[in-house]
Amino acid sequence: TELPMTKSLWFLVVLFGIIYWAPSSSSASADVNPILASVGLGTAGLRESTEEIVRQAIETYGVRLIDTAQAEEWYREDAVGRGILSASKNIALSYNRSIDNENERIKLTVVTKIHPRSFALEKMRSMLLNSMKNLYDVFNSESAGSDLPFIRTELVVLLHSPRCWPGHCSQEEESISWHTGWRNLEILSREYSEQITFIGVSNFHFEELSELVLSVANEKVHVVQNWMDPFNHDWEVRSFAAEHRIQYMAYSSFGTQWLGRKYPEDHNPVFNNPALQSIADKHSTSIAQVVLSWVIACNATAIPRASQPHHLKDNFQFLSNKDSKGNIP
Repeated sequence: TELPMTKSLWFLVVLFGIIYWAPSSSSASADVNPILASVGLGTAGLRESTEEIVRQAIETYGVRLIDTAQAEEWYREDAVGRGILSASKNIALSYNRSIDNENERIKLTVVTKIHPRSFALEKMRSMLLNSMKNLYDVFNSESAGSDLPFIRTELVVLLHSPRCWPGHCSQEEESISWHTGWRNLEILSREYSEQITFIGVSNFHFEELSELVLSVANEKVHVVQNWMDPFNHDWEVRSFAAEHRIQYMAYSSFGTQWLGRKYPEDHNPVFNNPALQSIADKHSTSIAQVVLSWVIACNATAIPRASQPHHLKDNFQFLSNKDSKGNIP
């Protein structure tokens, strides 16, 4: 069905989502303790700017959560690691001293995702070792040097999707189900328990997530990362996640998933929405900050992508301008 286009209907959709529904309103979510920061940096599609954007986010804006993936089609996991390393070195220079106390180190959580073509155990192991080399070892191993690096990374590893995207996997790779992929992730999370802090899934529909949690998983499903924006609320998955104490991560919250689907590539339905613009104007802020405030109010973690420095500023200066519930003053 087409999305409603009148201003009054947009107001109903947005206001209902922002004001009247959030997992925190349910008894099931009352006991959920967030395991991730409320806002992090998404890096899909940043390509050659990945390293610099990651460095600025950590060093200038205090971002402590970075999202990446092994899928080279959209991500540059190695560049994320270089950006973290650059930030760590610059922060160390600003301190003008070394540290020898673990408590002084900055904890940075990095979420990476396993491509469906790597669901086989040994392929998954090989790709995880590469991810650890990119994102973990240089900051945490003894070989990093006599002085402790200023940044200590923690890895969260997700299955990127329950199935392969068309044309991205061989027939043999497509034959390995997400059920097998999850069991292999459990095996490797135990094997590399010092490196992997949490595990979870991405792009799982309600039926798949409920099957995983209720019938397949032997280990805790800590995180689910799905598409969520003001016009795609992902109600069922969010409710189920809250009930089972699973951290929900929201990607594409600024409307990019609609581009090329219901709307032309040059028309973003979130940033061009009159109701959202009215709310932003009322609070003397931006649509981006309205959306981030709403995502946080829903007890979800937002991971907006920022391809330009001024986008970083808009996304992350917001953190110092919200109250304890994520509301814009």
